[in-house]
Amino acid sequence: MNRVRTIKFKYTVITGMFMLVLTILGNLFVFAFFKDIMKYQNVSKDMEQLKYKSMQLDGFLADVERTAQNITLDKGIQQICGASEPAGFQENQENSAVLQKLIDPSIFLHSAVLETKNGVCWSQYTNDSYLQTMRTVLGEPDQEGEEQGFGPIIQYDLGYMPPATLMTYRIKVHDTWEPTTQVGVLTLNIYTDAIKKYIEDYNEATSSFLLRSGEVLFSSADVPVELNEEQVAALSAVTAGNMRTENGYMIWNRLDHGWILVSLIPAAQLTTGMDDITLFFLCFIPVTIIMSMLMLYLIISKVTEPIRRLTGAMEGFALGSEDVKIQLDTGDELELMANRFNSMVDNINADMKRKIKDEKIKKKIKFDLLMSKIHPHFIYNTLNSAIYLARNGRNEDVIIVLRALISILHDSMSVHSDKIIDTIEQEIRIVKDYEAIQRYKYKDKFRIVYQVEPECSGLPIPKNILQPLVENSIFHGIGPKEGNGEIQIIIRREEDMIFIGIFDDGVGMDEETLEKINRGIKSDHTVSAHSIGLSSIYERLMLLYKERAEFYTESRVDQGTKTIMRLPVRLELEEGMGDE
Repeated sequence: MNRVRTIKFKYTVITGMFMLVLTILGNLFVFAFFKDIMKYQNVSKDMEQLKYKSMQLDGFLADVERTAQNITLDKGIQQICGASEPAGFQENQENSAVLQKLIDPSIFLHSAVLETKNGVCWSQYTNDSYLQTMRTVLGEPDQEGEEQGFGPIIQYDLGYMPPATLMTYRIKVHDTWEPTTQVGVLTLNIYTDAIKKYIEDYNEATSSFLLRSGEVLFSSADVPVELNEEQVAALSAVTAGNMRTENGYMIWNRLDHGWILVSLIPAAQLTTGMDDITLFFLCFIPVTIIMSMLMLYLIISKVTEPIRRLTGAMEGFALGSEDVKIQLDTGDELELMANRFNSMVDNINADMKRKIKDEKIKKKIKFDLLMSKIHPHFIYNTLNSAIYLARNGRNEDVIIVLRALISILHDSMSVHSDKIIDTIEQEIRIVKDYEAIQRYKYKDKFRIVYQVEPECSGLPIPKNILQPLVENSIFHGIGPKEGNGEIQIIIRREEDMIFIGIFDDGVGMDEETLEKINRGIKSDHTVSAHSIGLSSIYERLMLLYKERAEFYTESRVDQGTKTIMRLPVRLELEEGMGDE
């Protein structure tokens, strides 16, 4: 399953990273788009406000012009301008009162100065210092060349009156009966605060100023206003517009009077109202990523589920499970792979069963061949004993020997009837029959001692593994020895193993001979007649027990030989190898 998890993890990570980047970039693009829209809306909103303030300021300037026009048409003003001689004190007071009466209704007017055609200045302030100040600011009257309109800004401070910053507005006074005849010039002194309020009240976050002929008249900021050539050109070329600056935007609107109201909007002001949108995106992006990853994981899990099942079936089959068929209804290549896999499993299982059956047949044949190696050897020795007895006229003994031989052969023939294991008790009986046969040849030359634990009598062991070992001890150990010998058959249980030992005190073997015999036991080539029986027993044990069985021989010259086996108590036969 690790491979499936790796595939799912790999595709989830790769696709997830792609979705993550795509989601973040998409949301950032949308955020930037909304931010630009917000900037555009804020600029448009500020331009609308600037246009509205421009209209108000235009209206104010128009009010000043209308007020000035109305004053020039006043009957009292016409009389003052039409007088041919300077007035006396009483008349001066009356003229000042006339001006005062005309100015009082206009809260934006500070004062007024009327210059008649004969050079006399009149004002609602009769103080000579005031008139002298006005004369200094306005200059000597020039009735013919006087331009009417808004003039310079003046600083008014006489000491005995509050100081004031004023802007002048001049208008020619014409005779109402002869409109082409100019009889004077009227100068209105306007409070500049009345104009500045249209700038300062516009927007506290912006820096606004008023231009006239390229000169800054009023500014809401304390710092001097500096415009570059590009900005000056833009202000001159377009009546109303906006342009980007280093710190934000500059917007402007040209008044009907030719003045230009300009506002500098900082970048921070342009993003006003973005806090809610930013908070929305900060919440929306993680939620979008989580939902996308969850949907992606579910989709990939759905897509890789058939792969997981198919891989699981393959791994199960690789681990030895036979029933691993898988049914997929995906209608695509995976379903085709599953069908091909099922066909492959059926074919492999059929081949495996056929090979197992063939292998079992081969093992049975090999086992029978191994048993056949013993029979000629044993029969040869037994018949030699019978011939020896017959030559000596011991016919009854010949009968006993031949009956024992028939009993042993009858027992061994059961192997060919699929009975390849027997109890230890039965194997001991076969050894005793064999001992009876050999007594007629060797008389008291040997003695067999049986040390078999009673609880081991019923335990199963392979047939015909004790008699060949006893035969070897007699013929190769006790037989060549001078004097009598003893053979011990020791069988006991050691937990889940059966210990079987065949010990003799015969002539024994030197190390070189023992090494050859042990090497011959585990090879396909026998090195001596002695190793024939041992090799066949070893091969049968390996066929039945595999590596769970132990079989080895120990020997020393003149001290005897020990053949030791350790076999598992539980013997499970493969099908086709026979049973108990």
